[in-house]
Amino acid sequence: MSSFVKCSAEVAELLSQDALDTVRRTTNQYTCAGCKKPGKARRERTNVVIFTGDGPPVISFAHARCLPSQVIESPESTLADRCDGGNEEILSQQILWPTSEGYLAGLVIDRPIGVTALRPTGDLEDLWTQLLLDQGWELLLHISQPCPQVTTTTLELSSTGRGRVMLDDPYRPGKRIQLVDQLPDLMPEWIAAVRSTGVVRIIAGAIGSTPGTPLSEPQIVQAIQLGKMVGAVVPVVRVP
Repeated sequence: MSSFVKCSAEVAELLSQDALDTVRRTTNQYTCAGCKKPGKARRERTNVVIFTGDGPPVISFAHARCLPSQVIESPESTLADRCDGGNEEILSQQILWPTSEGYLAGLVIDRPIGVTALRPTGDLEDLWTQLLLDQGWELLLHISQPCPQVTTTTLELSSTGRGRVMLDDPYRPGKRIQLVDQLPDLMPEWIAAVRSTGVVRIIAGAIGSTPGTPLSEPQIVQAIQLGKMVGAVVPVVRVP
């Protein structure tokens, strides 16, 4: 249990003791609600911040130097903003999934848990993963599980081979949320697979990898077994 995670009396009133214990036990890497930079709850002082709005209370974390532990009233639309990947330490890795007809382009997205919903039961829920589930993604039970095709998410690919992943904003019609603002340099084989099928199989969640270190299959499998990964097959859109 991390002794670095602190909460104010105001925050403690909203959290059950079980929820508070879970937060302290499981929180490791996060994106600071204040400076938007990565934080490590097991190495540096971390404050619990709760955002309240039309939906369930949302638990976030902040460096102690950035924000005090507090409850902040926030409209639900801004909770979607907190799931936007533009300022977060999101890691992504391209992969080629073998199929009977060749290869399907794939992408693995590793995002530190940044905001967590507190349900009436006292259970904690990763808001980013839940947002994807609400948009048609599916919880993964094993790595080779067939994923549903969705149109709420697209992978934008430019003529120069750069890409990003975008999601429809459920709270603001016509607006989009940026899940991954810039994909890594794409392999020619990966781009060829994209052009052949027009889709990408994406699996995403909190894996807990180290920046600069390639994701391994055992890491992904472990995250799936912990119920932290969701998946979908998304269309590829060409952009200038």
